[in-house]
Amino acid sequence: MAALERLGRKPVRANQREGQPVVGVNLAGLKGLQDKDLAFLGDLSQLESLRLSFVPVSDAGLAHIRGLGELRSLNLYATNITDVGLEMLGGLAKLESLCLAKTKVTAKGLAYLKHWPKLRKLNLADLPISNESLAHLKQAQSLEELYLTATPITDVGLDHLRECAALKKLYLSETKVGDEGLKRLAGLPALELLELMETKVTDKGLDYIKEMKELKTLHIERTPITDKAIKEFRKAFPKLKVDRG
Repeated sequence: MAALERLGRKPVRANQREGQPVVGVNLAGLKGLQDKDLAFLGDLSQLESLRLSFVPVSDAGLAHIRGLGELRSLNLYATNITDVGLEMLGGLAKLESLCLAKTKVTAKGLAYLKHWPKLRKLNLADLPISNESLAHLKQAQSLEELYLTATPITDVGLDHLRECAALKKLYLSETKVGDEGLKRLAGLPALELLELMETKVTDKGLDYIKEMKELKTLHIERTPITDKAIKEFRKAFPKLKVDRG
């Protein structure tokens, strides 16, 4: 792995044994990296995990990993990829975790979720997605963890999450979601963590949260919810961890 060593990084090998196939590569934070520098990744046929966060690569760089059929985790946080790059990754059928936060992906790009039926974790934070584009999440029936932080979605968009029956963790902070949005989520059978910091949720919204039978952790910092309502809620649900900040 001379190419990786020149970058000052060590590969993760299967069973952590020398001579075994490379299964993990972390290039996060290498801001001088160019698309052409990713060419060596194409030879790592057993690669399962790749971190490219805070690396200025573009769609051209993703062309080097489009054939890595064993890839299960891909972190593209704060890269320059677009919807075009996502289309290139359609063959990564085993993908389970995908981070697209702070990239140049748009609402149109969510149509490619159909290529990753095993996806369990998806980060769409800080993307210009729309309520309508969330309809594509219906194709991710295995989804357990979803980040929609700082996106322009509203209550209406959450209608599309009703069919995500496996969803356990949902992050909605810094959105325009309010009480009506929680009403739409009340039927999610597996939800364990809900983050609602800096949203429009009020005391009324707590009534819908009460219907989330599996919920264990609730983050409601900097919301219009009153202290009185929180006190009553905590008394009624002492085992539920409520973080008010």
